[in-house]
Amino acid sequence: MPAGRKEDPADALYDARREDAEAVAREPQTRQDRRIRIQGRASAALPRDARGTSIADEEETIRSGQGLALHFRGRHGGPSRLRTASAGAATDEARLGIEIERKFLVTSGDWRGQTLGCHHIKDYLVARFDTGKARIRVFDDQATLTIKGNRTGVSRSEFHFDLSRDQARDMIAEFSTAPILEKRRHDIQFSGLLWQVDEYLGALSGLVTCDVELPHEHHDFSRPLWAGRDITHDSRYSSAQLARAMHADGFVLADFLTSG
Repeated sequence: MPAGRKEDPADALYDARREDAEAVAREPQTRQDRRIRIQGRASAALPRDARGTSIADEEETIRSGQGLALHFRGRHGGPSRLRTASAGAATDEARLGIEIERKFLVTSGDWRGQTLGCHHIKDYLVARFDTGKARIRVFDDQATLTIKGNRTGVSRSEFHFDLSRDQARDMIAEFSTAPILEKRRHDIQFSGLLWQVDEYLGALSGLVTCDVELPHEHHDFSRPLWAGRDITHDSRYSSAQLARAMHADGFVLADFLTSG
């Protein structure tokens, strides 16, 4: 550490947890035992007076969904990137981390041939709380932690934190319990807005949805012919619900494909 630089207690906590995680992972134990031991052995790295909270206080904050990204930031820092409302049209709300989005079932393959780019995406749910959820997304050579609030109308808060591959791997191993949601995302420009078509893979293969982010809630826009039923407010199509559904007893993919 450079001379005169004061050690950040959060960095010390992150380093201690990572070192202990590597050591503990080599010993036979249950997942819960591993989590308790990592947290307990690392707690000495963060004194109560460092930020006015103990490790128990901080864990309670995480369970409530507040400060989740700060807790795991390590040496990363704050949010470096927020999604904008539409291609080339970031609004004040978007810069503040407000997602304004409409989502639809895709009813035909007529969108093919119009794509500007394609990404292979893997989503891992790492936390759910009363006011939203947190997930890790791995795509191309990048990884991000995203915290989303619950939807109000067609809007919700959304913040993104870039992660290193090592950070993403460690957090997924420690905190992700839901099935992986895997899809191919295609970017399409239509009527001045960026539309994203998601082709789901695995057990959800055959399900195709699309979404468009808007500059404001009442923005008037044209819908492509292949965008069918509006599912913005249908909770079955949220990432968390889809991940649960595809591994639930009695899952029938056809239930998600109807356009009526």
